[in-house]
Amino acid sequence: MMQVMTHRWTDDLLQLKNENYDNCTECGVEFKKGEVAHLGFNQNDEPIQACDKCTSNLKETADRHSYSPRPYKAPGKESCLWRYMDFAKYVSLLSSNSMYFARADKLGDPFEGAKGLHSKKEKWNEPYLSFFRHTERNPSPPVKTAYSDDEIEENAQRRLAKREHRGKQARKTTFINCWHENDSESEAMWKLYSNFLDYAVAVKTTYLNLYESMGKKPHIYIGRVKYLDYKKDYAGVHEAFWRKRKSFEYEREVRAIVYDPECSEIGKYIDCNLEILLKRIYVSHTSPKWFHELVIETTKKYGINAPVKYSEIKESPFF
Repeated sequence: MMQVMTHRWTDDLLQLKNENYDNCTECGVEFKKGEVAHLGFNQNDEPIQACDKCTSNLKETADRHSYSPRPYKAPGKESCLWRYMDFAKYVSLLSSNSMYFARADKLGDPFEGAKGLHSKKEKWNEPYLSFFRHTERNPSPPVKTAYSDDEIEENAQRRLAKREHRGKQARKTTFINCWHENDSESEAMWKLYSNFLDYAVAVKTTYLNLYESMGKKPHIYIGRVKYLDYKKDYAGVHEAFWRKRKSFEYEREVRAIVYDPECSEIGKYIDCNLEILLKRIYVSHTSPKWFHELVIETTKKYGINAPVKYSEIKESPFF
């Protein structure tokens, strides 16, 4: 007999769910879509996530749900992440001890949070309209209706419009911090994300350091962006902020996302432990010597011990 769910969520349980979303923590098996994941506590009151075969390890079941894959994939723990910026943004990072998350509608990409091309909207809408029509005709008991065909269509269209409205509103309640995943530097990223290349800075970290530097908060989601050809594909309802157009594929973006419907600002700051985050700092290969020294002094001023080096692109060739 299944245990009654207590719905007791602790910070440790939320963190465990975030870090082991796809696996049973007891036997390591990967969940398949539709399988049941059981979250709760073992005999020592430690949080666990169990598959059906390991439910005997649960003293208390806090939650039970049908597993569905997340709309993003997390990088490996030691995957190298880069953030390129101008000097002013670097000083802001140091002085605030926090990372800036821009509101999605202020990132400059009109497709941010989009489901697809407007010219293909009707094709994307049709499965949802069919579902809404079906549920209007066949409501779940004990609800009983006797809608006319015109009323069913009107209700289905209204529900579709409401879904689209929520999608537009989500651009103002979703906040994003972007990183570039790469084992080495990218000259294109240097040029793209600094206002003046001579005075540009790049910070290097890992996925694990990024996650730990923000306190392992389970409401901060970190994962890879997937790039779509919107002429052939669409983003799902829960995928939109994890999808971008194919033309941006060179960015190899990993993003951290926070949803905050209470924030009315164009961005928000998230506290960050810079000693954990900043593993290495680089100045642009075109930077003058005095700028390199300025970045070293500024970094020391704020108590950061990470080494400050010239970009490796500055290395000289031989022939």
